[in-house]
Amino acid sequence: MDQINMTCIIIVCLRIETSNPTCFTCSTWLSIIMDMRLCDLLAASQAKDVTDLGSIKEAAKIFVPGGATLYSARTIKIKEDEGFRTYYFYEFGRDEQHVALVAAVNSGKAIIAGATAPQYKWNDDGVKLRSAAVSLTVL
Repeated sequence: MDQINMTCIIIVCLRIETSNPTCFTCSTWLSIIMDMRLCDLLAASQAKDVTDLGSIKEAAKIFVPGGATLYSARTIKIKEDEGFRTYYFYEFGRDEQHVALVAAVNSGKAIIAGATAPQYKWNDDGVKLRSAAVSLTVL
């Protein structure tokens, strides 16, 4: 079994609690995002920005799990002292869960913030959860 370089990805996960024990959990989240392809890609490219992983469409293959329904994808550019930092935002559904995810790269590490809730709760909590994910700032 391949070992995964656990230092290649930093993940923040927010989740609305549910009584459903089969609900999409943070441990499931980690197994989806913690993919050897991303670690290898980061190591090989020495990525400094998320755009080094490809376009938002190309990077979706890394950040959005197979079988998910992609609802939205957009690029967010934030002005910094040295120029701009690019973030990729994805919103998708999988296994009755709704997920908002923001990804950035800094010094060869992927930084990912995500928020998830059961699909039936997204209408009530989605704005707050989306805002929490989008609040990611890489310093």
